[in-house]
Amino acid sequence: MLSNLKRGMQIAFTTFTVRKRFPLTISRGTTAETTNLWVRIEAEGIEGWGEASPFSIGEHRQPTEVLLQAFEAACELLADLHPLQRQEAEHRLREAGIPTAARAALDMAMLDWLGKRAGLPLWQLLGLSRERIVPPSATIGINPPEVARQRVHDWLEQTQYGYSRPRDWQPYPWPSGAMELPLVVLMNERSFSNAEMFPYSVRAKKLGTLVGWQTPGYVIATWGLDLVDGTGARMPQLGVYRKDGSNMENNGEAPDIAVWMSPDDWVNERDPQLDKAIEVLMSQLEKR
Repeated sequence: MLSNLKRGMQIAFTTFTVRKRFPLTISRGTTAETTNLWVRIEAEGIEGWGEASPFSIGEHRQPTEVLLQAFEAACELLADLHPLQRQEAEHRLREAGIPTAARAALDMAMLDWLGKRAGLPLWQLLGLSRERIVPPSATIGINPPEVARQRVHDWLEQTQYGYSRPRDWQPYPWPSGAMELPLVVLMNERSFSNAEMFPYSVRAKKLGTLVGWQTPGYVIATWGLDLVDGTGARMPQLGVYRKDGSNMENNGEAPDIAVWMSPDDWVNERDPQLDKAIEVLMSQLEKR
């Protein structure tokens, strides 16, 4: 019973720098490193850990300085609560306007605390299946085709040669990120630019199966320029070509297995492309 628990948890936080292995370039600029925050909560002699990463999307900016102020406020807001009171903690943080990145880090820390207190990994504590954990994903960013192809090669052709296993925790493969599993890439008419170059790279390297619909062929890089009247324009500066010389602009990539998503599928929230991708993956897994 919560009424019998000793109330109060201590919150501590510190900053640390994450240097990206590859600088990430998107339409908003290039990022080579970020200053993240590591948060720790303590109660009953148990520590729970969480992490917050700054980000900026349009007018929604949550830089490191804002997150530091948020954690300082959270220390007072949650001082009389126990880590098991996650719902009340979330309510207070929302009411106080605490940014989402800080709220997520604190919730992560409380869940970590809960798992340690129960002596169970979170997936098991929450009744989940390890076999159905969503695979990791990564963003290639805006890069020339040869860089995108090499990045796919680096990620997907890594062969695991061993692993490390921390006490009471899951194993980590060597090298980090090594994946020796079948690969299916979903694509359709809404896959633009790098999302068209990526499936082509997978096909060219024979790394997996492409499922969905042909991409539209919007594969041209443009640069912005300012006009004298204060307006702006964009000018094509870079074309993208396959190894055989075919231009990817207006000539999208076709899937290995074509699956159309009809308007009726949209209305009834069906996803036949995803269903087919899962079917292909399960079939390939059964053959391993």
